[in-house]
Amino acid sequence: MAGRSMKEPRYAIGIDLGTTHCTLAWVDLADDTARVSVLEIPQLDTPRTVRSSPLLPSFFCYATPGEIAGGQFDPLTSTPLEEAPGYFIGALARERMGDQPGRVIHSAKSWLAHAGIDREARLLPFGSDEIPPELKLSPVEASSAYLGYLRAAWNHLVAHDDPESALEAQRVVITVPASFDEAAQALTREAARLAGYPAGVRLLEEPQAAFYAWLDHAAGDAGCKEALAALAQRRGTILVCDIGGGTTDFSLFRAGPAAAAGERPAIERIATSDHLLLGGDNIDLALAHALERKLKPDPDAQLSRRQWGHLLPQARRLKETVLAAAEATGDAKAPLHVAVPGEGAALFAASLDAAITAAEVRAIVLDGFFPPTAVDELPRARRTGLLEIGLPYASDTAVSRHLAAFLRDRLPVDAVLFAGGSLHPPVLRERLLALIESWQGRPPVPLALPDLDIAIAEGAARYAALSADARGRIRGGYPHSVYVELQRDDAEAAATLVCVLPQGCEAGARVKLAAPTFELTLNRPVRFAAYTSNRRAQDAPGDLVPLDRRAFHPLPPLQTTIVQDDANFSARKTAAGSVAVLLETGITEVGMLELALIDRGSGARWDLAFNLRRPVAHDDADGDANTEAGPAGPGVGAKALAAAQARIALYFGAGQALEPSLNVKALPRELERILGLERLRWSTGLLRSLWPALHPGITRRGRSLAHEKAWLYLAGFVLRPGYGSDLDAWEVEQLWECFDLGLVHRKEARARAPTGG
Repeated sequence: MAGRSMKEPRYAIGIDLGTTHCTLAWVDLADDTARVSVLEIPQLDTPRTVRSSPLLPSFFCYATPGEIAGGQFDPLTSTPLEEAPGYFIGALARERMGDQPGRVIHSAKSWLAHAGIDREARLLPFGSDEIPPELKLSPVEASSAYLGYLRAAWNHLVAHDDPESALEAQRVVITVPASFDEAAQALTREAARLAGYPAGVRLLEEPQAAFYAWLDHAAGDAGCKEALAALAQRRGTILVCDIGGGTTDFSLFRAGPAAAAGERPAIERIATSDHLLLGGDNIDLALAHALERKLKPDPDAQLSRRQWGHLLPQARRLKETVLAAAEATGDAKAPLHVAVPGEGAALFAASLDAAITAAEVRAIVLDGFFPPTAVDELPRARRTGLLEIGLPYASDTAVSRHLAAFLRDRLPVDAVLFAGGSLHPPVLRERLLALIESWQGRPPVPLALPDLDIAIAEGAARYAALSADARGRIRGGYPHSVYVELQRDDAEAAATLVCVLPQGCEAGARVKLAAPTFELTLNRPVRFAAYTSNRRAQDAPGDLVPLDRRAFHPLPPLQTTIVQDDANFSARKTAAGSVAVLLETGITEVGMLELALIDRGSGARWDLAFNLRRPVAHDDADGDANTEAGPAGPGVGAKALAAAQARIALYFGAGQALEPSLNVKALPRELERILGLERLRWSTGLLRSLWPALHPGITRRGRSLAHEKAWLYLAGFVLRPGYGSDLDAWEVEQLWECFDLGLVHRKEARARAPTGG
């Protein structure tokens, strides 16, 4: 491409940051005829051997002390490293799941979408006692580690130390599930920032990326061209069914006539599904639970966390082996064996083994996850017990019922495009096609991708190459509408939402609400409850709608602080110390949601940000103007309160290397001594002031049984009775995270009946 400026990106890069594996594809923008290429990523196969693959398994394993002492190998240069990093990423890390599960981080993407935890807290590997707390990673850091590895591989293999070809100088698109909410998207961008990616990184919905990959494939395939033309002629709808390792995404697209002769038919994305933490990981868990019952026939007996870690990868391999085979034959009842080490000193003698047949495996998968269901059979609101690693998996494991809920009032479907590694087995795709045919009375046309594993990255790269030319893009805009909750004078009254951004809003658009006007108090945090919906395309900005929790998805609260002495502040302030503001929303050119408060008088602007980590009150013991002031209680000064918070952080903060002499059981009595008050005299203000220091321990209480007991006791004590303070509703929501995370030491009866010491 003659005349390209050296300052313009040379490459368009697409990255699939997946639950199971990551992939990088690219297009050379200097060549108008360039096809999409996929990076072969070098990675350790053993501690001393390297292999290259387009798939980088999304696994992070901590090296053993012996491996660190013996030196580590650099997979990119195939030479020894001068300084051991202390971890492996990729194929070797995945293999270590079989024998060292407590040292391996996996499913980081699922944790990144878990709104019930502090996703920037160092909690992975979750529940592991083999990795000290100061070495653990947050879901954001683990995701950043995979992105950083891809960046290093690209810069070594393609850039060759050329700054203008380095990944950070290119046009980069990272894919995310269409159901990722604004918080998960923001955290994905933060992971990319930590990995050294360019500031203008775009995010692309995975089903859209799959569709771009199919369109790219159709450009060189006469049969695909004909199928697309036929769909466009009758304005047909195409379902993209994307089932990966951690999530299931459904999206509907509509094909229409081309704007001009010779151009590709117009494509519009018309619907996306809700967030659904359901995929290959759930199938693995279901198989592992079935195997556990064979290994431990006693219904009251359970495998230890260590044994479970050995069983889960074996269940995954069984699933892949059985489903990859042809239709069941006469040997479907032949036994398939699994084994886990025993507990105690004589591990070999005490090892457990069991057998399961291919027919049983197929029944668990097909009947449990893809059963034949009626079109009006919707997901069941019940717990399935699949909370083994603390993730809030879908209540109903039947993909069939979730698909029926998504297609409600949206049938018929003219064609189906399958994406995601979990749909490799033909038997699963055939089951879903037959299901849709039974619902609508005619079969949809199957559309095929050449390679399900790399299609998402390929589609993202093609989108990145088109991102400067809107004519080739899929239309559809923002996938859902956004709302904030209006304040209620009567706490018992039904909640009302105001639409602040309509579904389908295009990048670059801005919406300023003329009404309602918000009257906000100065010098204290402002917080709005926020929601989204993907089934209310009819709502316009300013529309008031009742809150139906079945139809709206809650987001982390939006917050800011309006400071009275702001130089840009309007002189029109009320005597009560408040200001009238309007709400403005918009979508940036790279697809980011922005919300801000605008002073009606001066036009001064305060950006609203999602509070992804902790309550907004009492974060600053020094009484900064940006925090909400509140009395800690009679006789308790700021220094004493800060000392108490620091003492809690000593046991439950990040990166603490505790002295053996420290006894967490004594923490309640230590707090009484520091504060100079018996616990029963602690005021509500004092109790709530301790919660921000204690809350991070929700993912750190697993340091020992004593830590978990102390944390559970103090959490219940400082938030009692759960109402009576301004932020109690939000703080109780944070405490409710425990329900999904479960007990770390769940096999210990003492963890279920903590005492206060």
